[in-house]
Amino acid sequence: MVGLIELTQGNYGKLLTSMVTYLASNYPDVNSISITELIYRLDGYGPDEKASYTQFSHQNDWPRNSDGSIAIDDPSIIQWRSQLLGNFLGKLAAIAHAHGKQLYLDVSTGLDKQMQFTDESGVQFNTMLQKVDKLIVWYYYYLDGNSPKTTQIAATALKQYGSSRIILSIGLWGPDNTVMDANNLQQGIQSAQQAGMSNLWITPATLMDSSHWQVLANLWK
Repeated sequence: MVGLIELTQGNYGKLLTSMVTYLASNYPDVNSISITELIYRLDGYGPDEKASYTQFSHQNDWPRNSDGSIAIDDPSIIQWRSQLLGNFLGKLAAIAHAHGKQLYLDVSTGLDKQMQFTDESGVQFNTMLQKVDKLIVWYYYYLDGNSPKTTQIAATALKQYGSSRIILSIGLWGPDNTVMDANNLQQGIQSAQQAGMSNLWITPATLMDSSHWQVLANLWK
């Protein structure tokens, strides 16, 4: 990953802006552009980021844990990061909108040991939704070893952001290169629907076989 400042204020960000501009202006059949992998919760604490954070927070250093490590989930870090990414994504969204497209952002989630919803992307969802049209929220329960019925927990937690603004992404990946079976997928979809989640995204298509497609055919006649 490039540094957060390189993305939001540097040359890499300019390249990404140029790419979005090209896609939005040259692909009339495309109705949305999705930005993915901008997950900086565990990364992005270099000298440029520290300088930006200390200017934002008026502190001399990152907030620290008792062992001296950076307290990466400190609210001030999340607020600082969300502001930087939000401003950058707002510019991309304006480009997309100028060409009649929407801009989506991928974010990651999970459940902790107490089965509570956790944000693994390190950004404020409300702040992102002020800039982008929809969030594609990853909930890869099979990869994490959770029951498909836990999609209901994730979907319920996400309803606070407005069901029309959220796409819940179910990943077919599993541990040790396994693939989720069709019955597991069906249970996950139905559990999300029971919680009122209407926008679902099944990924990746390359892992789908005829049984997975049949599940979708049965559920979306």
